[in-house]
Amino acid sequence: WYLNLDQIKEMNTFMKCIGSHSHSHVPLSNLSKKQTYSELKKSKELLESYLNCTIDSFSYPLGGSHAFSLSDTNLVEEVGYKYAFTMERKQNLDLINKFKIARIDCNDLPEVGKTPLFKIIDNQYHKINFNSEK
Repeated sequence: WYLNLDQIKEMNTFMKCIGSHSHSHVPLSNLSKKQTYSELKKSKELLESYLNCTIDSFSYPLGGSHAFSLSDTNLVEEVGYKYAFTMERKQNLDLINKFKIARIDCNDLPEVGKTPLFKIIDNQYHKINFNSEK
């Protein structure tokens, strides 16, 4: 299920793709501001030290709106990340808040998923409302 440090290093050598997910994977909303800052900084510093490169991206543990707050997004920026991903399932039509980037699981897409959560209309993804599609 998980990569070891050597596998992470090897993967990042071929494509600069490693981001942080906090140090202990606790929802930031369960932590104080001081604890959150420490979680963000420790994870970033450990990865940067091991990979010898800057870690720019962050993904919120659990990622839902219940798992982090607006003040947490400010701390993510303060620690030095350039952008952060949530688990909100929608298409990003702009990057007004680059510390709350939504994403779509490939299994939710009509081309891949067994029961897609999105459909394509006019070259944009739209979330399917199953209650209205009967």
